[in-house]
Amino acid sequence: MALGGALLVGAHELGPGRLLTPETSTGVARLLAPTGPGRRRAARSDSARPRLLRGVDALPRVAFPPCRGTRRLGSHVRLLRRLNRPHPRTGIDPVKILTWNVLHRIHAENYDDPAVGRWPDEVARTRHVVALISGAMRAGTIDVALLQEVSGDTLAALRSELPNYSVISHVYPRVPRPRRARSALIAPEEHLVVVGPTGARRLHSETFGTDPGKGLLAVEVALGVSVATTHVSFGASSQAQLARLSQLAQEIPSVCCVGGDFNAPRAVVAQNLSEEFEVAEVAAGPSRTHSPNDDRHGRDLDHLCFRRGTITEVRVLLSSGLSDHRPVWASFQPGARGGD
Repeated sequence: MALGGALLVGAHELGPGRLLTPETSTGVARLLAPTGPGRRRAARSDSARPRLLRGVDALPRVAFPPCRGTRRLGSHVRLLRRLNRPHPRTGIDPVKILTWNVLHRIHAENYDDPAVGRWPDEVARTRHVVALISGAMRAGTIDVALLQEVSGDTLAALRSELPNYSVISHVYPRVPRPRRARSALIAPEEHLVVVGPTGARRLHSETFGTDPGKGLLAVEVALGVSVATTHVSFGASSQAQLARLSQLAQEIPSVCCVGGDFNAPRAVVAQNLSEEFEVAEVAAGPSRTHSPNDDRHGRDLDHLCFRRGTITEVRVLLSSGLSDHRPVWASFQPGARGGD
């Protein structure tokens, strides 16, 4: 059965049959109004959809909070065309990357995360998480997804829903254990995951020696273009782990992006990661990357770090409170330097 949902990229929706439109500090815009809880939008024929939206199944929607500053459809189409336009000097298409800590259910229950109350049914939550990612991949609004805290159940659902994409994972030796009632998960193992185009291949993966539940996964997603997803520990252990990420970048020169949950603000990551990397800066606004209560309060702990290219757009996405972390999306021009 097809899955549904839409990521709201601050000002932009990212999901099945919808365009990506980024959030700005001046307000939030929507492409299409959401259906209410328990309702479905009537499916439109492909011929009735704007050209860039055709070929995507009409799917159930996730209800999102009201948004301000609605823009016309044409402005979103023009934005997507601009983001997808090859660089005039290099001729290389931009790479659209998303990082998201999707929240392992056992961690959520052990630490009383509010997401458990918002989404008491883990099967439904998993279905919506996978729908958002798979819909965005098919719509072309993201090329690569870097995921953290992926349970075995979510991993299986991703592979089932995205048979024409590469879903590469690294499993930690530590298996989360519930402190109270028995977990509803069938496969409680925890993974790092990279979702990319067919043909993507694993370059390296490891669990950090200082934490059996944190690590990194590096994947080549195109010829000469590689990415790494990571989950870094909070506190003193993070310095050695960031040093290891810098070392990995030296060992694998094709790595142009390291993204994930760093459990630290941007300044700390920039200070401890190799100087080659630029840590993308999220614009001031109502959405922070880590917001357990899914409101305007929170911190920026999730980052995308790039080198050997130009960051063209960075946005925080709203995701209906499915996790204590919000997705971070960026468009990156490999090989292009600022001012080219």
